[in-house]
Amino acid sequence: MADIPLLQPLVLQGVVEKFLAPPDLLGARMVTRQSYPFPTWAYDVVKGGRNLAFPNTPNAEAYIVKQLTVGQVSGSFIYVREKKVFSPTTLHWLRQPGTLNTINNATRRVADELRDLNLRTERFVEWCIWQMFSGLLVINKNNVVASVDYLVAAAHKPTAGTLWSTLTYTGLEVDIRTWKRLITRDALASPTRVIANDLTMGYVTQNTVLRNINFLSDRMKEQIATTGDFGPLWGLNFTTYDLGYVDDVGVEQRFIPDGKLLMLAEGNDPFALYEGPSADDDAPEGTTGKFSKSWKEQDPSARQILIEYTFMPVMPRPEQIVYATVG
Repeated sequence: MADIPLLQPLVLQGVVEKFLAPPDLLGARMVTRQSYPFPTWAYDVVKGGRNLAFPNTPNAEAYIVKQLTVGQVSGSFIYVREKKVFSPTTLHWLRQPGTLNTINNATRRVADELRDLNLRTERFVEWCIWQMFSGLLVINKNNVVASVDYLVAAAHKPTAGTLWSTLTYTGLEVDIRTWKRLITRDALASPTRVIANDLTMGYVTQNTVLRNINFLSDRMKEQIATTGDFGPLWGLNFTTYDLGYVDDVGVEQRFIPDGKLLMLAEGNDPFALYEGPSADDDAPEGTTGKFSKSWKEQDPSARQILIEYTFMPVMPRPEQIVYATVG
């Protein structure tokens, strides 16, 4: 039986390369994907500078300014490699030689399974990105143990003195402004955005103090009612991100947990996603990021398709975030 065109190596890899991260995955949209062709990754942690330049005189030696880096983070890439197996009867039934409709059916079936593999990978990438924002990425599953400390200072991982779940709390604005100043003064960058899940964002929109003093304008109330996002408020745009995943024991989890809030300054490219080299011997030399292939097993006869992805979320400017506990 001849293969459907999608299973040809160049076609298959081309399809995978055109798969984009689902637009609903906010973390994937926030990072820039960068090819990193080395077997291990490393980057400098950059500290925001606030000092002024010194005056000088003609013909004098230039004043030597210290570099902004405060440390380096390095390690091995995260490696995902998963496959699906099609039984021979399935593909044989889907494809009858010379029948266009059944060829299309087989192509659609394989494309759906390939898309599912890609979405599994992208959801894991999304989880890793939000762990990065928390300051610590810890993996301990499937015989893989890893831990990455992103050097987020303790001051940038505060806990509200009174939890915002107390809807009569009068200090919510004080907390927000305090954390804004923390980013502005440590990173010399202006925070522009706050992100939390739907439950946590409700602590803001349902706060009785804000409602009683009409701090939320009619425009923002309409935004809250229609999209869940609102702003600017205190110079920040508030984004609700409530997507989640199912963990290993079948429990639904949010990418950004209940009671957590991310405030960030988005300028200066503060984070990225490095795409490392493929570890598959069949991948063309120099391949970075996602790689896919398909092959036949002879006994028992079966067709297999595989996706692998080598990646690492990085955060060179950790002072540009605050990851707070508010509930």
